[in-house]
Amino acid sequence: MYRTPYAAALDTTSQAIAVANTEQVVTFDTNVLTNKIAHNTGSFPARFTVNEAGTYLVTYFLQIASSLALKVADSWIRINGADVANSNTKTVLVAINEQKLVAGHVVVVMTAGQYIELMFNGTATSVSLVAVAAGVTPPRPVTPSARLVIEKIQ
Repeated sequence: MYRTPYAAALDTTSQAIAVANTEQVVTFDTNVLTNKIAHNTGSFPARFTVNEAGTYLVTYFLQIASSLALKVADSWIRINGADVANSNTKTVLVAINEQKLVAGHVVVVMTAGQYIELMFNGTATSVSLVAVAAGVTPPRPVTPSARLVIEKIQ
């Protein structure tokens, strides 16, 4: 029985912008599910390598915040180190300590052995991806800083 390639991963840590206006790779510390898409949380925590050629749907969610007002964050997809055209999502954080859930949805054609990375940057080091601990009153689960799903659609 053939099983379609897929991967789902998340990150339970906050990720700060190290250098303003400089892209950096979003990291993922937890594999939720994987099948025919390799993701090693040890050596390359941000690379997802497909084992089959095909058309893939890449969906991601980022919990972006800034401790300062009027900051901008960008997030986009890279394949084998090259930016995917038209994949950027620009987010403006207007207020101090504002948080926004950012979503991206991109369809890409890949060959076997290519890898996907999720990138982000911000206009200041006050911009970050924020993970939130589980709540007690009322009870609620952890809010990951980043979530990513990759699935072969053709």
